[in-house]
Amino acid sequence: MKERIVKLSGLLETVGGLVLLVVMALVVLNVLTRLFFNIPINGTYDLAGLFTSLVVGLSLASCAVHRGHIAIDFFIRRFPVNFQLGVDVVIGLISFIFLLIAAWQIGEYGYTIYATGRKSPSVMIAYYPFVYMVAIGVFFFALIVLVQTLETVRKVTKP
Repeated sequence: MKERIVKLSGLLETVGGLVLLVVMALVVLNVLTRLFFNIPINGTYDLAGLFTSLVVGLSLASCAVHRGHIAIDFFIRRFPVNFQLGVDVVIGLISFIFLLIAAWQIGEYGYTIYATGRKSPSVMIAYYPFVYMVAIGVFFFALIVLVQTLETVRKVTKP
């Protein structure tokens, strides 16, 4: 189970990296066409914003796999190891629940945008697929946090 989630988070990160390449190419191309031909690419601002949301949303889980998020534990390190692990479990469970609720709410927001037909102003691209993709990224982030918390529980309960 863990291996599948880690592989899927790696796939999401790869997709996010490819989208980042598209954003970079779009921005550079927009600058060059504006500079040399005085013809900007219509919708660059909208597309860069939408695609950047994908980059961030899709890379969250992979960052968690590599434990790249900030952990402030200078106070906790002064306590015994089992207490530290217990605090990690509690924080992990709270984080999992929060991220699960966040993914659900982001998904509901995506549905609201879908139902209202909201689109970007300049190129008229629907917002909801981007919001759904961010929700999927946050959901996988929650799964990674759960897996890491369960690993910590195993350390605590190990005799």
